[in-house]
Amino acid sequence: MKKKILIIAKYFNLGGTERRIIRIINNLNKQNYDIFLLVKSKENIHPSNLKHIQLHINIIYFNTFNPLLLYFNLKKYGKFDISICLNNFTGLFLSILLKISKKVILEGGNRSLSWPLYKKILDKIFIFRFANKIFVNSNYSAKLIRKLGCPEEKIAIVKNGIEDNFFYNNFKKPKEYDQSYLNCVSVSRLHKIKNVENFVDIFKLLENYNIRLFIIGGGDEYDNILMKIKKNKLDDKIILLGELKDFANYLIYSDIFLFVSLSESLPNSIIEAMSFSLPVIAYDVGGIKELVIDGYNGFVVKKNDVNYFADKIKFFYDNHDIMKKYGENSRSLFLENFTIDKMIRNFEERIIE
Repeated sequence: MKKKILIIAKYFNLGGTERRIIRIINNLNKQNYDIFLLVKSKENIHPSNLKHIQLHINIIYFNTFNPLLLYFNLKKYGKFDISICLNNFTGLFLSILLKISKKVILEGGNRSLSWPLYKKILDKIFIFRFANKIFVNSNYSAKLIRKLGCPEEKIAIVKNGIEDNFFYNNFKKPKEYDQSYLNCVSVSRLHKIKNVENFVDIFKLLENYNIRLFIIGGGDEYDNILMKIKKNKLDDKIILLGELKDFANYLIYSDIFLFVSLSESLPNSIIEAMSFSLPVIAYDVGGIKELVIDGYNGFVVKKNDVNYFADKIKFFYDNHDIMKKYGENSRSLFLENFTIDKMIRNFEERIIE
C-alpha cells in the first residue's frame, strides 16, 4: 500500500532547502508513495520549482495558512502517513490536528544559538517535543540543534545528494570562456548573506593574473555587485551571468569552484561542482568541511580572509597538476558520499521507516 506524504511549505522559493525536497520528490519510487505539496498560492512557488515538480506530485493551494482552516479543508484528502514541515510551527500544529503518525521537521539551516529566547523556548516545548524527526543535512546542523535541546534520537542526518550528469555528452563550451585564463566559477543567489561582493576584493588582488570568475545566480544584490565590479575596473575579470537554466556547461569547462557565503549548512552548489571534478576554495562556515577537505580536494579559508583566499587561487594558477588531482579527489568524494541514490536510500531508512 502506498504511503501518503504531505509536504507543508507556505513558500516554495528557489533555495537549497527547496532543491533538496525537489530531488527527493523526483527520485522516490512513485509506486510506493503518493506525495502532496501544500503551499499558500501558485505565486508562492518559484516558476522553476513548479516546472520541475508538477508532474510528480499533487499540489494543494490554499489562500490561508491558518492551521484550523487548513485542517478542515485537508480532511477530504484522507489520512496522511508522513508530514514534512518546511514551515515549522504551522506545519507541525497542522500535522498534530490531522493525526499524522510521523511528523518531520525539515531544518533548513535557519536556526542559530543566537535565536531570540522565545524561539528557543518554542523549540524545546513544542517543536522538539512533538516532532518525531528533525531532518538535517549535515553534522554541523545536527550539532547545532543538539545544543538547542533536541533529543539525540530525534535527529536524522540525510546529507544532500544530486544526480550525476558528468557523462552527459551534450555540453557546449560557453562563448565567454578563454583557455588562456584560469577559469573560476561560482553559483550563488545574490543576497547579502551570500557575500558575493567579497569576490571583488579577492580579484582586486589578482588583477595582474590571467584569472577570471563567472558568477551564476540572481538576487537583490545584483546591481550593487555590478557597480562594485565596475568601480574597481574588474569588468573583464568578474562576469555576472545572472540566473541560468542550465549552468552545467560552465561547470564542465571551469577549473576551480569558489564559494564565499557567510552562512551555510551543506550547499548543493559545492556538491554539483564536486560532481564535475572541480577543486573547491570556500570559507569555513557551516558544514563546508564535510565537503571540502583542506589540502585534498580544495582549501578551506577563514571567513573573509581575502588575502589567503587569493593566495589559494594563485596556488592553483601555478600548479595545474595539483589542481587536476584535487579535482579528481572531489569527484571521488562525490561518488562515495553525495549521489542521489545514497540520499534517497538514507532518506527512506532514516525518515520514512
